[in-house]
Amino acid sequence: GKVFTFHDDAPSIDAGKIAAAAAVAVVDETHLGTDASFNIADVFKDGFYDYGADGAGTVSYGLSLLDGNGQANDVGSGLYADGGGGAQGAQIMLHQVSGGVIEGVIGNDVYFTITVANGKVTLDQVKAIWHSDPHNADEPASLQLAGGSLQLVATVTDADGDHAQPGVDLGNGKVFTFHDDAPSIDAGKI
Repeated sequence: GKVFTFHDDAPSIDAGKIAAAAAVAVVDETHLGTDASFNIADVFKDGFYDYGADGAGTVSYGLSLLDGNGQANDVGSGLYADGGGGAQGAQIMLHQVSGGVIEGVIGNDVYFTITVANGKVTLDQVKAIWHSDPHNADEPASLQLAGGSLQLVATVTDADGDHAQPGVDLGNGKVFTFHDDAPSIDAGKI
């Protein structure tokens, strides 16, 4: 029979050192070519994990996109294309290109990308989106999904391959915001 049993160890996570509120990226259509980003180290603070008795391994970061059925493509963003004449167009769908890239698309048209690279999460707005209030030239529209559908995930792996994967909800309506733009008038040309 068994005389000795050895139980494995796995990395542990200190949730108190994960600052979800630090995850904020705001773009403004007035400057469509200007990206917004936040540092991953501001969200997953030093000491948020402990490898445990098995020893040091690796830490990596990525994006996770899943709808209620566990699918990673065609997740509705709650954001829409401009349908022309102030009308709401088609809904922009989220599509996971890789573990570090998610695109907001309608067909083959990319409206924005969310990427994880070089210690940052970056929002790059490529095309203007629809905003509902024609009287607010700076109206915000935010990416808002069902809880946990879009996450920034840290994968902590110890020396013998055990892992822990804490995530931060990026689709909660507080992280990715798109401000509207309006026409401008050059009074010197009137």
